Amino acid sequence: MSCLEATSSPALIPREEVSKKRREKKTQRLSNEAEYYW
Repeated sequence: MSCLEATSSPALIPREEVSKKRREKKTQRLSNEAEYYW
């Protein structure tokens, strides 16, 4: 979880941020679970 996520409400997160997160989650899942939870 990033600082931005921790300080802002989920409803206030921009749509582009959501799609970016989804893309990151996909790549990091393929890469390393430890990195994803870091």
